[in-house]
Amino acid sequence: MADIEVRVLGEYEIDGALAAFDAFPWQEEVQRSKRLEAEGKDCVSPDMTFTISPYHFAVTVHESPTMLDVELCVPKKAKLLGLIPTTSTKFFVFKGISRDDFQKLLRSFFSLPASEQLAFYTGIKNV
Repeated sequence: MADIEVRVLGEYEIDGALAAFDAFPWQEEVQRSKRLEAEGKDCVSPDMTFTISPYHFAVTVHESPTMLDVELCVPKKAKLLGLIPTTSTKFFVFKGISRDDFQKLLRSFFSLPASEQLAFYTGIKNV
């Protein structure tokens, strides 16, 4: 929420998550964010975060739900000294993407096995 309040909307499969995104009153929250900022109060651009623990996918709406910023993180597997398997987190940022591109990214986050996510998101431009 614009006033930094967190609202938990529930647990969803991909279609429910997209429906929750589309049903959210984005225009109201964007206007609320602008009003709070003008009043000098703490605020943020409204966003929605989807979590598949321990990783997340956050979409931020600045003006309308048609041009979006996405930040997501996925597992990154490597071997320390070529021997010891390790897992870290790789972050990706996609700025000013369309609603359709957001949907493709979110569907991939929900459906791709964790072992394939790094390669998929690395191959996308606008990072």
